[in-house]
Amino acid sequence: MKVFASISLIFFNGRGALSATYPNDPDSNPPTQWASMMGSNKFDQHCSPFGVSIFAKGWPRNKFVHACNVLAQMLDNNQNGCADDANVVKMIRMTQSGMAMFATENSASWNQVADTFHGQSLYADETELGCSGSSESGNCRDAAIEEILHVVTAKGVGPAYPSKFSDCYTNINSISEMQAQMDIARGGHFTSVPNNYPAGSIFHYDDTTCDYSCMGTEFIYWALTSLLNGQDARANNNAVEWEANTPAQLQSKLPGMYNLLVNNPTSMQLMSSSGVLPGSNSASGATGTYRPSSQTCQSGCGLDGSGCGAQGNSEDVDHCQSSPTAPTVPTPPVPTTPTAPSTPTTGTLNGEEACENHGYTQAECFQVGDGSCCQWDDGECWSQIAQNSCPGTGTAPTTPTAPTTPVPTPTHPTPTNNSCSDSSVRFKVWHPSRNVFITRDCTWVQNKPFRCGWDGVSLMCPSTCSECANCQDGGLRFKVRIQGVLRTRDCTWVRNRSTNIRCRFDGVSSVCQDTCGTCTASIFV
Repeated sequence: MKVFASISLIFFNGRGALSATYPNDPDSNPPTQWASMMGSNKFDQHCSPFGVSIFAKGWPRNKFVHACNVLAQMLDNNQNGCADDANVVKMIRMTQSGMAMFATENSASWNQVADTFHGQSLYADETELGCSGSSESGNCRDAAIEEILHVVTAKGVGPAYPSKFSDCYTNINSISEMQAQMDIARGGHFTSVPNNYPAGSIFHYDDTTCDYSCMGTEFIYWALTSLLNGQDARANNNAVEWEANTPAQLQSKLPGMYNLLVNNPTSMQLMSSSGVLPGSNSASGATGTYRPSSQTCQSGCGLDGSGCGAQGNSEDVDHCQSSPTAPTVPTPPVPTTPTAPSTPTTGTLNGEEACENHGYTQAECFQVGDGSCCQWDDGECWSQIAQNSCPGTGTAPTTPTAPTTPVPTPTHPTPTNNSCSDSSVRFKVWHPSRNVFITRDCTWVQNKPFRCGWDGVSLMCPSTCSECANCQDGGLRFKVRIQGVLRTRDCTWVRNRSTNIRCRFDGVSSVCQDTCGTCTASIFV
């Protein structure tokens, strides 16, 4: 503990940079955009093997070091100090993905995670060093293997090799080879969990919050860990979800997936018949199994992140939009308001104007503008840059703009007791199966009402979710335009000062009903 306290002091006082050495001292400084996540009562440990961030709060030192080495060994399974497949790491970094680890699920403080960091959850009380990798048993497993592998496959392998391993597609005519094998394992193409899986299915995951994309992430975890002898001792435990727990069973019951894993286009040793799960046969977990021959990489992606591609820093990035090999189709026309030839034009469309409500297909969505503006989710095209400018969308008509005032004064309708309506603002919601925050609105909730059960959604969309009788402030962060700039705020910000003014910002009173005193009046949006 004394050693770690001195390391923390170096970081927080800014007296020097941490220099990681694997396997025993993996500590590193976080990227600048996420430095605010570290501090008193915040995350207290950080490592970044191959430039992929792992944040931990309240973790025992040995478990934290183990988790850092699990990720390092997954990415560098041949242990030469260079990532086996730099493209996979580049995708993880581009999609701003990593690990956000708390001591227990009940102690998790997700408001301490930056909006731009897509942190996969993992808890110290489910991390078991002595039964990690292929050393699992009927009564002991290490959740670090599963949760960290989710980041590697969903945020790295899938975007880097979408035709083979993407979990993003839902149309049966465009799914990846991995998803096609999942359909075989499930006994059919089910975009949501069926009431009953067909007889003979070997993958029957029944979590209704897990959509088709999420199912793909779970499926490749089961298949790969079974190939690498990580499930053979848990066949009875796994039977409710998975029935191909050994390499021989996988090859016999699902030969297509077996062949895809042992003969795939990646250069990841982990995803091969010679791959080794981190922590196998080691009392200290991956700290005892990851022993890189070098701490540096002369050519390629190194442990310190050099040569591993740019670190993304967008608020609404989506790994399903980030694939460098998305289908090539002609760029769709971007709708613009017709103008007379003499009408001056300027600027570009913003993300919402360019991406949303045009009926784009998934391929068209990815091709809008320069390809950086839109994301695909639940069969629709959405802006991933909010209302920021979308490069490559041409020009939009110039219209007179009224001077921006900090205090908007909308005309309020006559109050009608006991009525309510959904919020008009876009809000940040935690996707329970993808383990990331996404920005959505109540129309998206209406499309699939089960989303009302997701944390905080019912208070943002009381009409859709039949929560009109419960007058409370919404607990989620939402988008509000302040002096012409779209900002992310919450109801605590509304309460802190200038409440009457802030309640008049467009959409705020419908979110912060208690603070704004709109509980028994119609919602002013």
